[in-house]
Amino acid sequence: MMRRWLRIAALAAFAALTLLPLPAGAWNAAGHRLSALIAWQQLDQGTREEVSRLLERHPDHERWTVRAKGLAPELAAFLEASTWPDDI
Repeated sequence: MMRRWLRIAALAAFAALTLLPLPAGAWNAAGHRLSALIAWQQLDQGTREEVSRLLERHPDHERWTVRAKGLAPELAAFLEASTWPDDI
C-alpha cells in the first residue's frame, strides 16, 4: 500500500515538473542590435532618414552616436536605441 502511494507521488511530482512552463529566453543587447541591423537593411532611404530624424530628438542620441566607432551616426543611433528593452 505504501509503495503504491510513493509511486503515485513520484508520478505526480514528475508530471508537475514536466508540465510547468519553461522560462522565456530573453534576448540581450546583442540580439536586439542584430535584429535592428537586419531591420535597418530592409528600410528604404526615406524611412531611414525619418527614423534618424526622430531619434535625433532623443536625450540619449549623443551617447548612442559616440559609442559607435566606424558606423554611420544614423545607424549607430538606431542600433543603440534597439537595446531599450534591456535598459528598462
